[in-house]
Amino acid sequence: MKSTVSLLLCGLLIGNVYAPMHATAPDSFVCIHKTDLFNNAINTAVSLCIGGACAFAAYKLYEWYRKRPSQFKILKAGDVSESFDAVAGNTSAKEALLDIVTYLKNPALFHMMGASVPKGVLLQGPPGTGKTLLARALAGEAYCSFIAVSGSEFIEVWAGLGAARVRALFEVARAQGPCIIFIDEIDALIRERSSESNAQEANQTLNEFLKQLDGFEQHTYPLIVVGATNRIDIADPAVLRPGRFDRIIYTGLPTIQEREDILAIHIKKVPFSQSINLTVLAERTAGFSGADLAHLVNEAAIHAIHQGKDFIEQSDLEKALDKMLMGSPHERVIPEEEKRIIAYHEAGHALAHLLLNEDDPYLHKISIIARGHSGGHTAFFDKERSYYTKQEFKHEIMVGFGGRAAEQLACNTVMTGPAYDIYTVTHIARAMICSYGMSEKIGPVSYHYYPDRAFAPYSESTLAAIDQEVKAVLEECYNSVLQLLTEHRKKLDAIALALIEKEELSAQEVMEIIKQVAP
Repeated sequence: MKSTVSLLLCGLLIGNVYAPMHATAPDSFVCIHKTDLFNNAINTAVSLCIGGACAFAAYKLYEWYRKRPSQFKILKAGDVSESFDAVAGNTSAKEALLDIVTYLKNPALFHMMGASVPKGVLLQGPPGTGKTLLARALAGEAYCSFIAVSGSEFIEVWAGLGAARVRALFEVARAQGPCIIFIDEIDALIRERSSESNAQEANQTLNEFLKQLDGFEQHTYPLIVVGATNRIDIADPAVLRPGRFDRIIYTGLPTIQEREDILAIHIKKVPFSQSINLTVLAERTAGFSGADLAHLVNEAAIHAIHQGKDFIEQSDLEKALDKMLMGSPHERVIPEEEKRIIAYHEAGHALAHLLLNEDDPYLHKISIIARGHSGGHTAFFDKERSYYTKQEFKHEIMVGFGGRAAEQLACNTVMTGPAYDIYTVTHIARAMICSYGMSEKIGPVSYHYYPDRAFAPYSESTLAAIDQEVKAVLEECYNSVLQLLTEHRKKLDAIALALIEKEELSAQEVMEIIKQVAP
């Protein structure tokens, strides 16, 4: 009935607009002939038919779009082959999900004890840390249906369609029996609600999602919603309250043992040499996510194919690691004088690092082979640490200034090469002053950095004091590393000359050169 009335009204509206365009306007002083009345009636009827047809077509298009087949894929119980055994690392996350597995397998046990399991589980952490794999493993362990969608699938242009798709998703999921709904990049759906006029559709979609997640209806089969995001900071507070996504599980970067376990899983998927040492590789890949490690093995397999090998060797993994850390090498003719400057620049970084970190060096290699936009590279392994001292930050700044100081010693001038180094060390120094309270003059106060100072909620005197402290730290570190490299000039020259000759030196080779130079 409603659709018929809507079609009629639309037809009349379009007809009234269309009819005057074809009807003959009568003269005020001339009698209207019957022929004119007949023509106007015909035009009006045709216009009404056209308008009704257009309205009917629009209505049918809307109905098709609203009821069109969903984009998500439904996997029945048993179709998901992954289990927690396929997930290396994330031990604490897997332990937190065991309650969900028990609930999906035996919900009566929870009901008997009067306990309730979280309706929503939010997996949050850096990209590539196994959030999607954990969700699939959860479905495999619980032996239940699994529906995977993306948060962006609910962002629609037409009003009401996003909410309609949310309702359709939950209707399909509840028809599957025990089921897990996995929403990847869920931040697109649960973004904090806004009062802006262009956000009304997103607000309506989120309201429907909250209602479906924790509504009045009681359902027979258990249903768990698992979301994955690395932007939990923009989530609406109503989503994170108890009763909705009240279990938040963090998936962090793997430890050294977890990296070795992850590498062991991926290396089994390709033919490999038994002489491969995964422990050494795990030590050199600090800061790598599970996706990075999978990519590392894949790059090693591609390198082995290019070399005409039948299996992966340790050298292939080393080449793949270099490619990921420094980029792909490319042929570029570098003038001899420029090569000398680059060699001293990279030697300055490496020597400053080794002199300042004698107890725990984490240098990987130095190279003057052009990669990407850079003519040379000094590659370091990441440290697996969460806390840094003020002195360690200063050492980082000194190592960053090592290239510029070496260029000044070798060429007695300042060049454009260290531009990015200066940007990096300035960022570290500003973080020391503004974020970590490592300045006696500024004190333990947090000052957020505002690129446009007109919007900074600080006085001009405070901003000037911060600038002075940042400059003082940078000047102190630069003068210190310049003096350090001056005292070890022979070692600097020896490393630079060896680098010009070989173009690439490992950390072990650099340390051997330093030992051979007389103090």
